[in-house]
Amino acid sequence: MDWDTGEYVWKQVADVIRQRIKDGQYRPRTPIPSEIRLAEELGVAKGTIRKAVGRSPLHAPAERHLR
Repeated sequence: MDWDTGEYVWKQVADVIRQRIKDGQYRPRTPIPSEIRLAEELGVAKGTIRKAVGRSPLHAPAERHLR
């Protein structure tokens, strides 16, 4: 995450998830990693992950299965 851009971190997280879907890292009809796993990997709070998934449409066939 780029903390100095002035862009909300949850939007940056949503962009990362969208890009991973586009690149095929997250496959259609399969759950994305858990909140905890994504939060640890991206260095953000679980609430930030939740907000990124909940507030920003991902426009891809990934399922929301956050734990």
